[in-house]
Amino acid sequence: MSAGPHIAVVGAGVLGTSIAYHLVQGGARVSLIEAAHPGAGATGGSLAWINAHAPVDEGYFRLRVRSIHLWQALARDLPDLPVRFCGGLEWEGSAEEMHSTAARNTSLGYPSRVIDEAEIAALEPHIAAPPQALLTEMDALADPDRIAGGLIDAAALQVQQAEVTGLRQHAGRVIGVETTAGTVEADHIVIAAGLGSLDLVAPLGIALPMNGDPGLLIRTQAKDPLTRRLIAAPGAHFWQMADGRVLVGASYAGAEKVKDIDTAAEAICTRLDELFPDAGRFQPESHTYRARPIAADDRPILGALPGVKGLSLAITHSGVTLAPVIGAGLASEVLTGTPEPDFAPYRAQRFL
Repeated sequence: MSAGPHIAVVGAGVLGTSIAYHLVQGGARVSLIEAAHPGAGATGGSLAWINAHAPVDEGYFRLRVRSIHLWQALARDLPDLPVRFCGGLEWEGSAEEMHSTAARNTSLGYPSRVIDEAEIAALEPHIAAPPQALLTEMDALADPDRIAGGLIDAAALQVQQAEVTGLRQHAGRVIGVETTAGTVEADHIVIAAGLGSLDLVAPLGIALPMNGDPGLLIRTQAKDPLTRRLIAAPGAHFWQMADGRVLVGASYAGAEKVKDIDTAAEAICTRLDELFPDAGRFQPESHTYRARPIAADDRPILGALPGVKGLSLAITHSGVTLAPVIGAGLASEVLTGTPEPDFAPYRAQRFL
């Protein structure tokens, strides 16, 4: 058993499990606590598209590119990790916008280029090819049902299944986690529980502005192999899983009513019918509808909280893309006490 510090990580989604994995790699003893099962929250409701698109914010873009490189390294070290490096194909913008994005992406270390209809058809013979599309070569995909479990297995951890009900404090320091199965005392606590993180830090006087916009994820019935890439077409962002099901992500601001979601799912499948005219009718098999942990400025909230000792926070949308860089950076901060410079724009202080 490691003689390193004991760290409790709350939340076993892709973000919490990446943090736990990197803490173990750094020599820590880790207690990973999850109320349901690994990936049950935002991770399981994610399209799990690993990307660094739209480089308006150069610092954030570079952080995402850095994380993709770390995903590549993880995949080399952990060949059983359910991650597919396949590139992405999208044509939601105008030709001018695609060429501008390709040039900007490539200049920032994210190879991209605009390809014509003939090359699209060669890469994607089953799709109704548009005149042009943006090919992003570093995009990857993670299986949202298995990625958290893969990181847990790699860290050789057992998940402590319990609901966290609060934090234990002493002399101005958080020293433990109160759960329905008892108290877990630790040298440091990391909370990576998505929107559930807000209720845990609220008693500390910490209020963080979150949008919590809902996301709808549709799984279709299985099809024969059609594509291995991420496709971002007008009206549908999707990819085909190894079992043949197509995973389609969409923002969905309608009421959470079964009939409304069913209507949205049917509309998405109709769009897939148009994109794959020879594949036969797509049918929705299941869906998830979950609020996503999106901060008011659409950027992560990372690291120590002002005035609170012994506690770190990790909340972000794009958790699948950012999981390696946040996992490695927060583990380093916790174990060495040295702040990660790239996390400076994403501290909670900006809201407090």
